[in-house]
Amino acid sequence: MERMRIVALAAFVVIVLVVIGAAAGHNHSSSSTTLQSHTSTSPPTSATQNYSASTTIQIQSNSSTRLCFNSAANITAMRMAIYNGITCFRMDMHVNSPSDAAYIQNTSAMGAEWLGILDYATVSGQNWTLSDWNTSVSEAIVQYPQIHEWEIWNEPDNFRSTYQDWNATRYFYMMRSASVIIKSRYPNDTVVCFGGASTHPITGPNNMDTVEYEYIFYQQAWDEGASRYCDAISLHPYDDYMQYNISKLGYNGTGLTMAGEWNYSLNLYENLTHKPIWITETGLESPNSYSDNYEQPLYMRQAVGLLSSHPYVKRIYWFQLASYPTFQWGLINLWPQFRPRPAWYIYINYSKNGTR
Repeated sequence: MERMRIVALAAFVVIVLVVIGAAAGHNHSSSSTTLQSHTSTSPPTSATQNYSASTTIQIQSNSSTRLCFNSAANITAMRMAIYNGITCFRMDMHVNSPSDAAYIQNTSAMGAEWLGILDYATVSGQNWTLSDWNTSVSEAIVQYPQIHEWEIWNEPDNFRSTYQDWNATRYFYMMRSASVIIKSRYPNDTVVCFGGASTHPITGPNNMDTVEYEYIFYQQAWDEGASRYCDAISLHPYDDYMQYNISKLGYNGTGLTMAGEWNYSLNLYENLTHKPIWITETGLESPNSYSDNYEQPLYMRQAVGLLSSHPYVKRIYWFQLASYPTFQWGLINLWPQFRPRPAWYIYINYSKNGTR
């Protein structure tokens, strides 16, 4: 992955001081509250919004949910997150990559704890076999000895190969063999299965990419006996066609809001597996100043509040830590200048005072 060092150390220190100042003086109540009553740490003035009653979602704070990041490989952004108490990160694991191995080693020494994704970055090409998969998993756990949390594939529905071609039995074989390989070397390592199942939409005119469609796949894999090899499962709640307000109705005729569909799906998968749920991706792209100051902060308040209200949701990995000019999902802009976005302060505040 591209390594970018956008600012000098002096600039980083100045930004950290801004974050420290922004974080001062805020208290977060653990009682039932509404999203609009959550004041963030003090972001720039332009980030202040009066959210209307229509955007309110009732939540109950859950101190057991830990907030994390999908990492854009930038050391300065990583330092800033770790300094502010967020130490869990997620990244694809390439085998035979000295630069990635060095990056994981260096950031782990800084305090980072990594969830390594074993996926298409780990086993190369399209025409691989289960034997190739097993070899790649074995190589990954040797080349990344700092990592002790592993996710089995990323979005099996979206990223397929000749072997992992949306076949529940074959995906079960992948989960089983990876878990056996990992735990034979590190028995206490955590194996996270499902690779980010969808939570929305429940149904739709195109049966692909719906909860109805995906759930059958994961249920079949679970029925094969996956529970013995999985310590947790992962889901990927996203919005509806870049709809930033999840309290509005979805576009699929169920009569549920997106928040309602998320709740339905979370309970569906918890009832199937009875395993802790890790949200290994959620987020909203922010391509302009309006989105920076209104849409992304609103989505964050609602999404993090709703997801962390479920006691079995143990992790939330925001997608992602940093933004590049052509990829505007992060909470820290790397270009044209290093700048935390307004939603950054909300996320840090949740991490410090609302969830862990």
